[in-house]
Amino acid sequence: GLTRAEVDALGDALLPTLIHPEDWPVIVQSLERCATMADGDTLENEYRLRHVDGSYRWVISRDVVFSRCEDGKPKIILGVATDVTTRHMIEQSRRRAEASLRSLITSTPLGIVMFDREGRFQHINQPLADMNGVAVEDHLGRQVSEVVPDLAEQADRLFTQVMATKSVIHNSLVVGETPKQAGVERIWRETWFPVMGEEEEPLGVGAIVEDITDQKRAEERIR
Repeated sequence: GLTRAEVDALGDALLPTLIHPEDWPVIVQSLERCATMADGDTLENEYRLRHVDGSYRWVISRDVVFSRCEDGKPKIILGVATDVTTRHMIEQSRRRAEASLRSLITSTPLGIVMFDREGRFQHINQPLADMNGVAVEDHLGRQVSEVVPDLAEQADRLFTQVMATKSVIHNSLVVGETPKQAGVERIWRETWFPVMGEEEEPLGVGAIVEDITDQKRAEERIR
């Protein structure tokens, strides 16, 4: 956002003035590397530049040696800088969203699971692993039939339906046993949903699981 006159007025102070203080070491290292650059090499750096409005913009610069002194050291280095602030903002928003999701998954008492397109456990939170009585790591990469075989038929039916219809299944009741309590039948209320990719095709299926066994038993006693 500077005029040519303003750039000329800053002189050697241009870079120290405009580059974010936290990114200055990157530039120092880059200048040191320029001294040993071969012809045809491209030096790429990513850093923040201060705009005339006081904000900082992320840029990627790509520099090459244009001419050399008689001793072979770089004399003129040409570079092109591309503004990538929008990309950084998107990545930052994605990281915040992922952090919020991880916090939700780890703090909720509900079971949460993600399956890949082949129906293998891709992610499972601790509450659901506890419900199954199987460690988190012993779920990953395996089919439901390999972990909780008594629930496999019901889970496979729900998984297949969601993949085929790309729609959510709400409040489905699943009944059966898990390794946690062999021989003890429990009841879960589950919501299954597609995990969509950019091309509107499911990347897999997720489910939210709530153990309602005690609630159902209490309702039966009231009746």
